[in-house]
Amino acid sequence: MSQAYGVVATAESSGGDVSALISRLNQAEALVRAGDSDSLARATSIVADVGVAAEAALSAGRQSMTFRYVSIAATLVVLGIVGVLVYFYGSKLFLTLQLRSNRSNGELERRRSLEKEFKIVSFALIGLLSVITVYPMLSAGWMTEPFSELGVMGPSGKLGDYPSQVAVNEEFSLLVYVGDHEEHSGYYRVSLKLGDQNSDVSDAKPLDVIPIDYWNVFLLKGGSFTQPVTLSMFRAGPDQCIVFELSMFEPKTNTFVYKSWIQLWINVIANE
Repeated sequence: MSQAYGVVATAESSGGDVSALISRLNQAEALVRAGDSDSLARATSIVADVGVAAEAALSAGRQSMTFRYVSIAATLVVLGIVGVLVYFYGSKLFLTLQLRSNRSNGELERRRSLEKEFKIVSFALIGLLSVITVYPMLSAGWMTEPFSELGVMGPSGKLGDYPSQVAVNEEFSLLVYVGDHEEHSGYYRVSLKLGDQNSDVSDAKPLDVIPIDYWNVFLLKGGSFTQPVTLSMFRAGPDQCIVFELSMFEPKTNTFVYKSWIQLWINVIANE
């Protein structure tokens, strides 16, 4: 799965459209999670198809990027030609018309001054037109302060709408939200861990316990994912914490890199 995503990520970075490929990878991930032999065989077939399709997307993306750069160059050349024509002929045409209408008013002495002013205004307008035309092409896909988003909500989809106290083995539901605000699509993993008052987790270090469950998901740039989770706590005690950790796959190192975390505190009471 990770190898297939690496090829997809390369295709995307080259300008290829990978939306269908990301969807197919999520289908394969769901089949892998099912775990039976038939599902695993289908997932393997999907991943192989994605690898082939990603190569085609890579080629198409490179062609699209080349066309964009050629378009930018052609636009600059056209604007340059327009600038030269304006410089040598535009001001003369303008002044000819002016002088024909104002020759009787003694305006001939203003020729050089008007010509200079006309050139300044013309080049300013051409420069502005260049920026307006070329900037959107160059800035396509630019994003400031990329980040990944992790959130936990109650079953109604509202923040804070989750229980603060449950009984041992009493089931309760949560919604885990992941949002991609990176400069590219992402392969994410949400890990579920349980801890207590002595748990050590921070932005720099994940909780050092084995996850009781995890979910993998592929998201397009700007996409989001919501996972329903049903839990029950197996031992009584105050201030127990439920920790969700978000990691993102890094193709260069072939590993999931820890990104962020969020925790809920909950009191678990013994059954009477």
